[in-house]
Amino acid sequence: MKTDSAVVHGSTFLVTDADGRTTREHDGFYHRDMRHLDAYGLDAKGTTLELLDVNAPRPSERTIHLATSLDRGARTFHVGRRQVVTDGLYDRLRVRNLTPEAQSETFSLRFGTTFEDLFEVRSHAGSRDRTVDAEARADGVVFRYDPDDLDRT
Repeated sequence: MKTDSAVVHGSTFLVTDADGRTTREHDGFYHRDMRHLDAYGLDAKGTTLELLDVNAPRPSERTIHLATSLDRGARTFHVGRRQVVTDGLYDRLRVRNLTPEAQSETFSLRFGTTFEDLFEVRSHAGSRDRTVDAEARADGVVFRYDPDDLDRT
């Protein structure tokens, strides 16, 4: 059974597996009893990333160390993630090539939202249909929805 790993700042928190992925129904990024992200994870296209270590110097911050699998006693890449929860979620990625040769790899950060409140998440009954707009910006992604569009019957 996997255990929760949480990063908390007041009424804002991120709940994931130890490796920083949302793999369970209750995982996600929450703010004031609303889940803003229900899908969140980092993937490498050509390899599997293994969890090496998780360190939480403060309740609102954690660092996750991932690396490629051992190949003949060595690893190709190390990925350091520093996740901080304050007025939002900040995730800084640092990728290091651990070999003397140039390497190529494609990393993807996957995320999505349905804007479920805590009662919807806990009921496991599924979320309501709602339109969520996403806007990519140079400094991040902004998700929006109109709560007045919800059918409250």
